[in-house]
Amino acid sequence: YNFINWTSPHMQQERMFEFFTEQNYKKVFLIKNKENNFDISEIAKKHNIIVETLDFNVDDVENILKRIKEQKADACLLQLDSENVFSFVNQYKNFGLKTLLANIGGFFFLENFEPLEGLYFTDVAQSTKTFFYRVKHKYPDTQSDYAIGTLYDTIMILVQSFEQAETPNVAVNKLSEIKEYGGIVGDLEQDVDGVFNSRAVLKRVINGVPEVTIDEKAHHH
Repeated sequence: YNFINWTSPHMQQERMFEFFTEQNYKKVFLIKNKENNFDISEIAKKHNIIVETLDFNVDDVENILKRIKEQKADACLLQLDSENVFSFVNQYKNFGLKTLLANIGGFFFLENFEPLEGLYFTDVAQSTKTFFYRVKHKYPDTQSDYAIGTLYDTIMILVQSFEQAETPNVAVNKLSEIKEYGGIVGDLEQDVDGVFNSRAVLKRVINGVPEVTIDEKAHHH
């Protein structure tokens, strides 16, 4: 028996488009590499947001920036690799554009966020800072809080299943019966495929540090 506890790409798309809807955005530019099959057409349709795709080319950045300025989009989704993101954002700022910049699920690996000041991006479900400080106190070598709450919840789901099982071999049945679980990262729901779906978080780079935007629905602990 296998189960998955993770924040799906779909949940990350949903979180970003919820944010766009909250801001009453109507048009978004998707800037991506031509070979990137990143598809947000369904989620955009659901939220009644028009998405125009611009294929990124390192030699064509100025034309892309002119297009953004002329079309007056509400936001730009940058689904680019880190090297191109940094150079694009730099040129974007020098061009004097004020359109909101965002990314869905692609920036968790970056080590330096200072060049991306003000940019929004979605990330996997995250535990509260209080929980991370507890972990950090217990294990001082811990450097990152990335997915640490999800790891904790995964272990506790297993613990609960075995504790409720009369014998170890029926623990799998107890686990499969869990429909909802109140995790350290928020409420998890297990679907028919054995996937515990967790809610994505929205972050904004403030003073060079990604900070989770306030979202009461994400945490219950």
